[in-house]
Amino acid sequence: MARFFKKREEIKGLSPGSLVFVGNQKVLTIFAAIFIPLTFIAGIYGTNFEYLPELKFKYSYFFFWGVMLAVAGVLLIFFKKKKWL
Repeated sequence: MARFFKKREEIKGLSPGSLVFVGNQKVLTIFAAIFIPLTFIAGIYGTNFEYLPELKFKYSYFFFWGVMLAVAGVLLIFFKKKKWL
């Protein structure tokens, strides 16, 4: 219990500038959490492999756009439900 009170006092002593930094760090973390999976998906399908069966599918371009939008949408909904956005 003493740790709790000690941490509470430390938080009370933070300057407003520190709190702004924490807020900015949270925003950057959310952007990273959204764009890292999208970058991974784009990186996989942007490589020059000779054989990717999905590339022969007529609507694969639209399918992967849908997957990327779905991933971003799910993450946005998740962050909104957590009240981080």
